[in-house]
Amino acid sequence: MPGRLLLVIGSNWGARPPLPFLPDAARELYEVLLHPRPGQCAPALPDRSLLHDPSAADLDKAIEDAFEAASRQEATLIVAFTGHGVTSGDDYYLLAADSPELPDSRTAYLLGQRFKELFRRYPGIDGLVLLLDTCESGRAADAAGQEWIEVLRRGERRFELLTATGDGPAFGGCFSKSLTYLMEHGSLAATDRLGCADVREPVNELCHHQQTAHLAFTGATRGSGDPTLWLAHNAAVARRRVALDGTVFASTAATVLRHFQPTASLTQVRAELADGRSVGIAGAAGCGKTALLTALTRRTEQRRVHCAWLGTEPAHTTEQVATELARQLAGTVTGFAEAQAAFRTAGTDEWQRADAVERLLAGPLRTLGQRVLIVLDDVTAPPMRRVADGLAALPRVQLVVTARERAELPAGCAVVEVGAAEPDAVVRYAQNRGLSADVADELIRRSGGSWLTISLLADVAVREAAVEEPAGLAGFYASALDSVTDGTLFRQEELGPALAVLATARDGAKIPFTVFDGAVRRLGGPARPSRLRELLSRLTGIVTHGHAIDGTDQYGLVHAKFAEYLRARPAAKISLPQAHAALADAIEEAAPMTQHRPDDPVHGYAGRAEPEHLWQAGRHDEAFACLEARQSLINAENVRLWSDWEKRIRRELGATHPLTFRAGARHARAIGELGDATHALELLRELVDDARHTFGAEDLTTMEVEDHFGYWTSQTGDHPGARALFADLADRYTRQLGEDDPKTLMARHHLALTTAKAEQPEAALAIWDEVEARRERVLGEDHVDTLRTRLNILVWTEEIRHPPPERFSYRSLLTQMLDTFGEDHPETITVSYFEARSRLRQGVSDEARLSLQELLPRAERVLGPDSIWVREIRDRLGDPGPR
Repeated sequence: MPGRLLLVIGSNWGARPPLPFLPDAARELYEVLLHPRPGQCAPALPDRSLLHDPSAADLDKAIEDAFEAASRQEATLIVAFTGHGVTSGDDYYLLAADSPELPDSRTAYLLGQRFKELFRRYPGIDGLVLLLDTCESGRAADAAGQEWIEVLRRGERRFELLTATGDGPAFGGCFSKSLTYLMEHGSLAATDRLGCADVREPVNELCHHQQTAHLAFTGATRGSGDPTLWLAHNAAVARRRVALDGTVFASTAATVLRHFQPTASLTQVRAELADGRSVGIAGAAGCGKTALLTALTRRTEQRRVHCAWLGTEPAHTTEQVATELARQLAGTVTGFAEAQAAFRTAGTDEWQRADAVERLLAGPLRTLGQRVLIVLDDVTAPPMRRVADGLAALPRVQLVVTARERAELPAGCAVVEVGAAEPDAVVRYAQNRGLSADVADELIRRSGGSWLTISLLADVAVREAAVEEPAGLAGFYASALDSVTDGTLFRQEELGPALAVLATARDGAKIPFTVFDGAVRRLGGPARPSRLRELLSRLTGIVTHGHAIDGTDQYGLVHAKFAEYLRARPAAKISLPQAHAALADAIEEAAPMTQHRPDDPVHGYAGRAEPEHLWQAGRHDEAFACLEARQSLINAENVRLWSDWEKRIRRELGATHPLTFRAGARHARAIGELGDATHALELLRELVDDARHTFGAEDLTTMEVEDHFGYWTSQTGDHPGARALFADLADRYTRQLGEDDPKTLMARHHLALTTAKAEQPEAALAIWDEVEARRERVLGEDHVDTLRTRLNILVWTEEIRHPPPERFSYRSLLTQMLDTFGEDHPETITVSYFEARSRLRQGVSDEARLSLQELLPRAERVLGPDSIWVREIRDRLGDPGPR
C-alpha cells in the first residue's frame, strides 16, 4: 500500500468574525485521519500538518511542501480545508487569515490555478484527495473540472474532490464534523474502506441544509471513484462483521453489488435457506451465479453468511481455501477460534493425519452448537470440491454452492437453476447505471440473457453513449483496451508489459502490487509505482483492485476470460515465458523462498504462484526447488502436493526424467512424515531400484533418491543400515564431485548423524568436526549448513557429557542465527529449543520453561503443529525436569 500523507487546514478569515467550530472541527478531523484506525495517514509535514489561521503565504507554502513530500515519497496526499471560500468570476479562492475582501492570487489561494501548477511540478504524487468545507465549494469542483482536467489527463493522475456544498453556503462546520463522525463510526452500507462516494449521501443526511458535490478523476476520465484513494477504514465492520470484510473478495464484491438487482433466483435461494436446506445453484457461465452469491454476503441480509469463497479468486489448493474460510469464521462465529485451538491442542493421531479441511474447518465446527452458513463458488474445481465434501455431512452446516451443471452439485442440495436474465431486472440495472429504457431494451435484445454480456454492453454504453456490439468477447476487450490509449499519454510500450503480467496471472488470481510492479518494470513498463497505478486505474471494468488482511494492495482481472484473450494476443511482443519469468523473479525479490513465511500475504501468494511461473518459464529445476522451500505445514497437504506434481512432471517431461524421480522421492517422504514410515521406505526402495536401472549407481539423481531412502531407513530404526548406506553415498559423492562439494558434505553430515544414532557418538563427533571445518571454509561461517553442523556437535557433545567445544556454545550459536537469519528461521527455532533444553538439563528450570513458552507459538507458526520440534517443546513443557 502506498504511503498516505495528510495536511489539514482550519482557517478563519480576518475580514469576518471567527468561526465558532474552529479550530476544534479541523483538529478532530486531523486526529481521526491520523489515527492508525481509521485514517492510517502520516503527517505530510513534520511540524505543520495541522494549520490554524495561516497567512496566505504560509497556506501556499504548506500546500506546495505537502505536494513535494507526496511526490518524493510517491504517496497519496489528503488535503482538508475548513474555513472560508469565495468565487470571483470564474475563479475560486480559499481565504487565509490575512486575505482581503477582494482577493487575488497573491493574497488568497487560487485553487484551480495553483493545483494545476502543482500537479505539473510534482509528477510523483500517487493520487490526491481534497476535502473542502467552505461556502460555494461546489464551485471548486467546477474549477477542477475546467482547469485541472487537461493537466490530469496528460499526466494520467488520479484525484477525488468532495465539497461541503454546491453553490450555496456551508453551515457550522457540519461537513467536517460529519466526516469525522462517519470515520469514527463507519457505515453499514459500505465495505471495509470508506471512500468519498461512500460518505457523500450519509453526509447529506447529516447536513440537511447543504448538499455535497463529488468529482472523481481516474487516470484520464471522470469516474465514480478510485478504491485506492480511500478516506478511512470502515469502523462499522468491527461492529457487524460480515464474511468478506478484510478479504481479497471485498473490493470486487463492492463492484459487483454497486448495480446489482434482486432476481427471482435470489428469492428462491433465500426461501430454501430459511427452510434449513443446503442449496446448489446451477447455471451457464455468465448467468450471474457469482453475483447471486455475493448478494447473500451483504451486511443487510437476514441470513448471515459466516464465510465465503467467491469465483473472483481462483482456488489453487485446498489449504488456501480452508485457511481463508477459517480466518473468516474466526471473525464471524463466536467460539470458533477457541474450538480451533482446542482441536489443535488435542493432538490425536487422527488430527496428525488430517488434511486442511478437517484440521481447519470440519473438526472445530463439529464442536460448535450454532448453525453456520458457508458459501462456495464453483465446486467443480478440485480444491473447492474437497472443501464442499468435507463440510457437507456436518449437521449444523448449511452450504450454498454453484456449478455449471446440475449433475456437478453435491448430493442432497436443494437445486436452484439460474437461466436467462429477467427483463425487469435488466431494466432496473440499466436505470441504476443511468441508462435509458431504450438502452435497456437493447441490452435485453443483444445479450442473449447473459449477465456478463449485459454488463460489458452497459460498460460500452456508459463509455460511448451508445450500445455498440463488438464481435464477441474479443471485441469487447479490444474496445476496452483501445479506450486506455485513445487520447492519453499512455503508450503501448507501457500498457503492453502490464497486460503481459495480467495474462500470466494464474487463473486470474490477484497479484500483490509489489510483485506486479516488479514484474512490469522487468518487462520495460512504467518505471514508477505511481505511474503504474495510474495505468491500472484506466483499466476500469478489466482490472479489479483489492487488499489483503494486512492492507497489501492487490490487482487482478475482473473476468478470467480476459486472460485467455490476452494470452492469445501477446502484448508488446512479450512472450508468455518472458512474462512468467518476470513474475517469478519479482516474486523472489519480494518474498524470497529461502525466507518463506506462510502467514505473510505476499509469501502466501508466492507459495501458490511462484512454482507455476517458474515452470511455465521453462525453469523446471528452480520450480522444483521452490516447491521444496514453500511446502505446506500440514503433512497431508504435502502428500497431495507431491502426488499431483509427480504426475504432472511424469506427464510433461517423461517417466525417466530426473525430476520425476525426485518428485517421487518427495512424495514418499511426505507419506513418511504423515506417519507411515514403512510405506515410505517401500516406495523409496522401488525408486532406488528404478533409478539405478535408469541412470546407474553413480548418477546424482540416483544418489539423491538414495539419500531419502537412507533417511527413512534410519527413521524405521535401522541406524546401522542407514549408516552403511550414507558411508557408501559419501564415497560416491566424493568420486563424482570432490571432498568439498556441498552434496558430499551433506552426505557426510548424514553419516555422522546415523553413526551417532547407531550408538557411536564419539566417531560421529569426529566426522562432524571434519565436516564443520570444511563447511566453514567452503560455505562460510554464517551458512546455515555450517551452523547446523555446529548444533549437532553441541547436542551430541552434551549427550556423552564431553566438555563443550571452545569455539562456540549454544548461546553464541543462537546469537549468530538471530543475527544472520532472524527469529523466524526454522533453524533459529531449532537452536532456540536445544539451547533451552540445555538449560533445563542444567537445572535452570524456570528461565528455560519461560523461553520454551515464548518459543512455542512461533514454532507452531513457522514449522507447523506437525513438526517434531513443536512436539518436543510441548513435551518439555509438560515435564520440565531433566531427561
